[in-house]
Amino acid sequence: MFTYNYRLMHESRMNRAVDACYHRAGIGLTAMKAQGGGPVKSNNDSELEMAGRFMQKGATDHQAKLMAVWEDKRIASICSQMPNLTIMAANATAAVKQIRLLQTDRALLARSAKES
Repeated sequence: MFTYNYRLMHESRMNRAVDACYHRAGIGLTAMKAQGGGPVKSNNDSELEMAGRFMQKGATDHQAKLMAVWEDKRIASICSQMPNLTIMAANATAAVKQIRLLQTDRALLARSAKES
């Protein structure tokens, strides 16, 4: 288990470490803190744009952040804090939802990660 989220997945040092575990050592990786920083910051235009875009697609920003991590084939699973049934249901929906992140979605997540 290690901290891995849409913010960290773009850092070259992180990618080298994940590659070393996944490709070279064959270690199964579980991402934790996968939503990377809590609720949308209202003073950050990129985060507001990201949240609005995913709402139009039928997903929350939290679900999109989880989906971005799940799309990384090097990650075996996610350990996500779910202190109530509402969050558990949203996470479960994200896990089985047929929404796929487009390149523009991933770019928006990356831009938001850089600006926060």
